[in-house]
Amino acid sequence: MCRLSRTNPLINLAVALLISAALCPPLDAKSADQGRTQQETRALQILDKALLLVEVEHHSAIRAEMVSSLAVVYVRLGQKEKGEALLRRSKELIEEDDDLTKDCYECPSKEFFRIMVAIDHSQAGHINQALEMLEQLVHFDKERQTANRGELLAGLASVFAGLGNPERAGQLLNDAFEAAKTTTDRIGRSASLEDIAKRYALLGQLELSTRVVGAMDKGPFKDHALIAIARKYAEAGQLDRALEINELVETTNFKPDILVIVAQQYLNNGQKDKATELLYKARTASTNVHASNLQEFARFDITLLLAEGGKFADALRILRATKAQAAKLRLMTRLAVVFSRTGQRKTAEKLLANAYKLTSFSRGTYFQARDVVEVANAYAGIGERERAETLLAEAVEVLDAVKEPTNKGLIFSEIAESYLVIGDDERAVNIAERVEQEGNGKFVALLWIAGKFAQAENLIRLKDKLSSELMRP
Repeated sequence: MCRLSRTNPLINLAVALLISAALCPPLDAKSADQGRTQQETRALQILDKALLLVEVEHHSAIRAEMVSSLAVVYVRLGQKEKGEALLRRSKELIEEDDDLTKDCYECPSKEFFRIMVAIDHSQAGHINQALEMLEQLVHFDKERQTANRGELLAGLASVFAGLGNPERAGQLLNDAFEAAKTTTDRIGRSASLEDIAKRYALLGQLELSTRVVGAMDKGPFKDHALIAIARKYAEAGQLDRALEINELVETTNFKPDILVIVAQQYLNNGQKDKATELLYKARTASTNVHASNLQEFARFDITLLLAEGGKFADALRILRATKAQAAKLRLMTRLAVVFSRTGQRKTAEKLLANAYKLTSFSRGTYFQARDVVEVANAYAGIGERERAETLLAEAVEVLDAVKEPTNKGLIFSEIAESYLVIGDDERAVNIAERVEQEGNGKFVALLWIAGKFAQAENLIRLKDKLSSELMRP
């Protein structure tokens, strides 16, 4: 479900599942079967509640995706008849006339929701219907005459690839490339070519991606595309080739990016000395990054990787030099997990104690609740379940005292996810019930929890990945 526009909203859920697996001891086969039965029953109860929320949504295209999202989980639970009925309903809804711009300026286009419904049909086993729906969009895009022709084709290419059809994806990217070359607007052309180059790279077609880059003007769009290509070379183990591409990046703000990417790969390979050398170079390059947010992101990644490489003193030195309160708190919580994992337990606990102190700077606001949840998640990450529970309860109290409703729903949703981390499913459901339905927040929260109970996380996660790549590769 993609109405809520959070960056990668299921990352916390993925982490939650990993941590909860670590916290919970394995069960014998009989107990596991009983547990699954209880979870499936709970999932059906939650799905029925979510289904009641569908009709609250005024826009038929959004409602169509809500219905198809539920259908996937029902099918996963063996409720085929109900799932099939919902899939049919989603197709009816998506064909209704619907002005998504009315009272919903932040909504994606109707084409976006058509693609999401198609993905759900594929996830529920209706592959041919899904491909037919996507091909209808291809036909529509090729017929219309717009300045940004080809953008939808490029996005559809990622969806076809994600659904297991890389050949069709390659064909669509070729068509998108030809369309983009005819764009007269210089910025629009550069943005489209960057998008296409990244999507070629995601498919592993690095020669074609490089060909697209060759057609681009110098500047940040081209540099972003080069970074995407370098990432794929690094992931394939061609680290020297990735570093060669780094020499082609001209925008100062992006100079640390490839160095960090390659350093990560060296760490994955156990080559800590080589990783550290690149991280020091990246740290130096970050001093020339003029955009404060980009400098913050670069140093965040550099600091975590230095800690993972055993350079604890260097990581703490960068932490102490971090001035912004929000950035410092976030870095403390992530570093604590890394330090704990590498045997530095006392330092990890000290970092979290100091991070908790920082939450008082925004006392009495939803910002404080958000920060407390961040610290609670970190405590869960190092196995301190009791402390995590205490802090989540505190975050709820803070939110209850906040009179302004704006953003409260989003934080309640995050608290529900956090209760999944520590395995308190009942509280997760109770908190999700408190999320306001505005923006479909309650629906999304309930869907995530039902998906977890139904062991449908991989299906939901794949859809989230495809929707993210569709919007921004």
